[in-house]
Amino acid sequence: LLDNDCSGGDTLPGDSDGIFVSTSNGNNSNPGTITQPLQTIQAAINLVNNGQADRIYVATGIYTESQLQPQRGALYGGFTTDFSSQDTMATPTTFDSTSNDAIFVNVGASFEIGGVWVDVPDGGTRRIIQTWGNVNAHHLFVPGVGACGNKQLFHVERTGVLRLSNVTVTEVTDTCGSTLYGVYSSGRVVIRNTQINFSDGAFGNVFGIAQFDSRELLDLDGLTVRVGTRTADHATYGVYAEGPAVIRNFVLTTVSRGEHNGIYHHIDSVPGFGDLTVENATFTFGAPACSGCTHTGIYAQNGGAISVRGVDIDSGGGNVSHRFIYINNVDQVDLSDVDATGGDNRYGIRAVEILSVMGGVAVDGVRVTQGATLNDNSNNYGLYIFSAENVSIRDSFFYAEKSPNRVGGAGLYLADVNDVNLANVHVTATVPTISGWQTQIYGAYIRPYGNLSIDGGSFVAPGESAVNFYPRMYGLYVQSYNGDVGGLSVNNAVIRAGNGLNSTGFYLDWNNNTSLADGVIRNNTIEQGAAYYYMYGLRLQNHAGYLLIADNTIRPTASKTSGACGYSHYGIRDDNAREVDFVGNTIRAPFGYYCDNTYGLYMPTSGTFSIVNNQIHGGHGRYTRGLYLDCDSAVVAGNTIFGGYAGVHSSYYGYGRGVEERDSTCYADYINNTVYGPTVTYANSTNYAMYVRPRFVSGGVPNHIVNNIIYPVTTGGSDRGLYLSGCYGNGAVSLQHNIFYGGDSSYRMYDSCGGYYDTEAELNETCKASGSCDAASGGNQIIDPELVDPPDDLHLDSDSPAIGAGASILTTYRGIDIPDITEDIDGDARNLSTPDVGADER
Repeated sequence: LLDNDCSGGDTLPGDSDGIFVSTSNGNNSNPGTITQPLQTIQAAINLVNNGQADRIYVATGIYTESQLQPQRGALYGGFTTDFSSQDTMATPTTFDSTSNDAIFVNVGASFEIGGVWVDVPDGGTRRIIQTWGNVNAHHLFVPGVGACGNKQLFHVERTGVLRLSNVTVTEVTDTCGSTLYGVYSSGRVVIRNTQINFSDGAFGNVFGIAQFDSRELLDLDGLTVRVGTRTADHATYGVYAEGPAVIRNFVLTTVSRGEHNGIYHHIDSVPGFGDLTVENATFTFGAPACSGCTHTGIYAQNGGAISVRGVDIDSGGGNVSHRFIYINNVDQVDLSDVDATGGDNRYGIRAVEILSVMGGVAVDGVRVTQGATLNDNSNNYGLYIFSAENVSIRDSFFYAEKSPNRVGGAGLYLADVNDVNLANVHVTATVPTISGWQTQIYGAYIRPYGNLSIDGGSFVAPGESAVNFYPRMYGLYVQSYNGDVGGLSVNNAVIRAGNGLNSTGFYLDWNNNTSLADGVIRNNTIEQGAAYYYMYGLRLQNHAGYLLIADNTIRPTASKTSGACGYSHYGIRDDNAREVDFVGNTIRAPFGYYCDNTYGLYMPTSGTFSIVNNQIHGGHGRYTRGLYLDCDSAVVAGNTIFGGYAGVHSSYYGYGRGVEERDSTCYADYINNTVYGPTVTYANSTNYAMYVRPRFVSGGVPNHIVNNIIYPVTTGGSDRGLYLSGCYGNGAVSLQHNIFYGGDSSYRMYDSCGGYYDTEAELNETCKASGSCDAASGGNQIIDPELVDPPDDLHLDSDSPAIGAGASILTTYRGIDIPDITEDIDGDARNLSTPDVGADER
């Protein structure tokens, strides 16, 4: 209908509006009016091409013409034979050509067609329109496309522009292995509200829309493509684009076998030129039978800016790999509001893979769920990013499952990335039961060479090991790049590893880089499971610079009840540190077996440390330690330290230490700590609340042991309070206002010089006379400190003699500023002049 009043089409044409054609009552000798129409469309096209009219109106009927060559004008169908009304469905104008080529061929500068039906027959290369000009095709209905032969329903040459709107193709069939195209273009294509259905039984490759020129734009909005059951393992492409593309409101559904690609964007001739924008797309892939096929939702390579928003991908299951999004060598990436789900895989896959992006990667609101991998030698990854600048990931979830085998995967894998920011990111990589060797499972693996910031979210690698060989599990593994390292910030996250050999909640390996800016790990919950060999809550290795570890909870999630013996398990282990403050953490060593070593906080190497206001638990095993310390210089202040449950099997020798300091080169000050235990089951062991080895330099500053509660537990063995390992003299220790209680009365304190100090007089006077204690020593008591419920609650009772019994406290010892010493273990203000003894300020 003509739209003379711009109301959307409401006026029937008259004789002066164009040329009229009717196959049933027309004649080419007629003038082409309503009452005397032409009979063939080519005759009308000739008149329009010659400029005698601009429009062609075609009555209902079947037109068998082909290779029509309009150069200008417009053609409208769906009219009754008297042109008194138009209804494209009730009175269709149908093109039913038997030609082996296009119905409209070599279409020229500008041509519009609308309101017609097209039947495309079998055989040959079938096209509805082939154009090098500008074609606007709308309201077309294609009820069937023949069963054999290559199909390019709409073919656009390099100089052409095709606009499709409200086009419906109900059935495209092929049984000969031919390649099928909805649109084949080297020019510009604009599509609105169009449906293309490739019916069951297709044998060859299928392309919904294919654009083969990197200089031309593909603009799609409202495209739906369906591909039915396949009889061979050929490929499907919903959209194939080699140039810039804007794709909105796109739906692709595939039913069965073959390698399926939702959007395939690949720039070869002009890398970096073609941007890709995808908004509101849905991909639903069937469960194909082919072996080794890959389902890909969006593939983008060598382009410019890639923006993907509002995309749902359901990759099904079956004997395939699920690659939801693959992006490589582009300028920048923006993914948001993406939901991707895949069933079990034949091969491991990087569900979302982003490589070589120098202009920034932004991922926001992306959810990826990846099923188990059935192949024995494959890895699974939720999000995999390699070599990228300015990576930002927010409010997203990534899940990758690994079936029992020898290799592993990660929910999140970021390698060689600079300036990484993660906020509220949740990742899980899991193995239900590990039955093979050398599996490595990461909730997240991150290898940055610039700044790394994590705020919130969760990083989980659960699983259960069934063998005793190397199934390493890491909730979060951060490893430095081979170059400069920026700042580190990991805050407010849940980090968890499952049950397996080498189970580690959070592993930070800085690879001896000396250029690390200040780092902070704060307010995280870090958990490790039960492992047959080594377990770590937080493992720090080879880091330079200053690191603050504050307000974290580090704890085990399971008890070890069987397995191999003789290995060590750690709440925190810090190797090769430089300068670290541990402040306000709750640190619980793992639940070891009866033959394992367990440590709450293990510091085996030199460095400068402040360990302040932490709650430290030595765990459960054969040999336990609350705090194990070597250092250059350290201040240990305001902590509650429980030596753990040691010698837990009555037939196996075992012992425990609340504090063990072994290095004679360590200057350590112990201020206002409550040290309790250990509790030991084995009856004939030798245990210490504190085992320290003071460093002495003639004329130097002594090691301070001030305002501590030193409380070994009486177990029937040798349960000793404070052991000074070494024989120095000249006041190596300043022993002030400590409370000793429990354990053996003959071992309140003794040293390697043979001195035993078991009464208050010996602690306060004899120790000074022997030279082990300096002149400032004194005020030590042997009295029950009246703790609330040790070892579970080491606070002071309201009438504890420790209240107000301490010596005045410095805020700097040996030049080390003590963070938060003005507060007690609960954050309450501490009286620095007359403080309570121990970690609690009542």
